[in-house]
Amino acid sequence: MSNITSPWRANSTYNILQVADHWVSKPQERKHLEDFPTIGTKSKNITELSDYENIFVDGIYNRAVEDFSYPRLYKNLDRRGGFCYDSAGAVIIYERNDSEYVIVAGVHRAVYCTVAKVPIPCVIFKHKPNINLSAMRKKEAQAYTDEGYHLYKQTPDQALKAAHVAEEDWARDLVKLFKQIGVQVKGLGDKSGPSLSGYQTVAKTKKEFNEVCIKNAATAIRDSDYFESLSTLNSLYLAGLSVLLYFEQDLNERVLKSTINSAFENPKYLKYCQHGLARQNLALRYAKKYNDITKVTKAGSNIDLYALAKSVGLNTEVLSTDPVLVNG
Repeated sequence: MSNITSPWRANSTYNILQVADHWVSKPQERKHLEDFPTIGTKSKNITELSDYENIFVDGIYNRAVEDFSYPRLYKNLDRRGGFCYDSAGAVIIYERNDSEYVIVAGVHRAVYCTVAKVPIPCVIFKHKPNINLSAMRKKEAQAYTDEGYHLYKQTPDQALKAAHVAEEDWARDLVKLFKQIGVQVKGLGDKSGPSLSGYQTVAKTKKEFNEVCIKNAATAIRDSDYFESLSTLNSLYLAGLSVLLYFEQDLNERVLKSTINSAFENPKYLKYCQHGLARQNLALRYAKKYNDITKVTKAGSNIDLYALAKSVGLNTEVLSTDPVLVNG
């Protein structure tokens, strides 16, 4: 298996011995795992593998390469008093060419088995013959993603990463949008752009409003004085501006640029938003600052804040109670 690298890289492929050595590196941790007994016996329908050097984890889609929890593994073993075959079930493995095995689900269990020198209980699926590595990864990522849909384990970013490898439409559409607007999530999108934190907020805005307003908002943010220096872009900046531009399409570009600059300069800009209505709240804050700048520069026309509040579904009392709207 190729792609084994040093230093440790999230998107690389490692055998289970290397994964165990990396994530369970302290002698005391290894001793704790070794001391747990195995309980019961495996089902006769489950296979066992112990050729650890040929059992791999592919970080292109599997989160365990970059995010492994020893405390959770220990807690689960301690809760059962050992490695219980009945509750552990089977690790899901795919066999690639030349008897190379790739763990799709169950890396934590496999790490325990590796450290304790216990054969890994598993079910093994074989790929169709004569398919390339990309096609094998796609199939594996689909199985991995299906596991993640009914488990809490994956973070949203990791779910996006795996779903993209699995070529799921929602993930491919989002990554395409990220590339177009100059941002990335886990290296997906525009790799030269800042990381987008909380991308689900943008995904929700895309669903509830449209892509056009997001693209227009991203263009305006890229034109600001702060975009080039950003390593991370909080999605609320983008989503709030997108909501404003959904309702207000004919804004003065120079005033809008100053408005966005002011937002990035204000450390309280994203704080104290109404729960569940942060994007709408921020749209109103952008609009208020836009009006303030328009009043000084005499450029552009005022936005009707009362009408905008009603359009975005906010109680108009927010105009007199929101701390940023009132105090700037």
